[in-house]
Amino acid sequence: MSHSLLRYTMFQDVFYPVEAEDTQADQFGLRQMVHFDLGEDAEIAKLPIVVFDLETTGLVARVNRIIEIGAQKIVDGKVVAEFETFVDPETPLPEDCQRITGITPDMVAGQPKLVEILPQFFSFIQG
Repeated sequence: MSHSLLRYTMFQDVFYPVEAEDTQADQFGLRQMVHFDLGEDAEIAKLPIVVFDLETTGLVARVNRIIEIGAQKIVDGKVVAEFETFVDPETPLPEDCQRITGITPDMVAGQPKLVEILPQFFSFIQG
């Protein structure tokens, strides 16, 4: 495996539709910006990396909702931890969403809401 030197800047903006009076959502950082600079001499292969995938009810971040989060934490090229959960979108699943993702309303019914899951997910990706 080759080790490349990397100067990388990551910008993440998490959007989730919340009501203006939803102060609980704000405390969990549902709209969060992160800037991360690894520096000029970082060897990417030695750094902890989290790879994640989100399934949503559609393609418009400000309107559609997250229905599944899956992630793996990789250290020195090895998977050391996994995070996976369905999320109750608190809205009906469109038929095209079900067809594309294979996720049905029964699979998300009774699952935790995003405001409950995000603190756990942010803890998982910490560091």
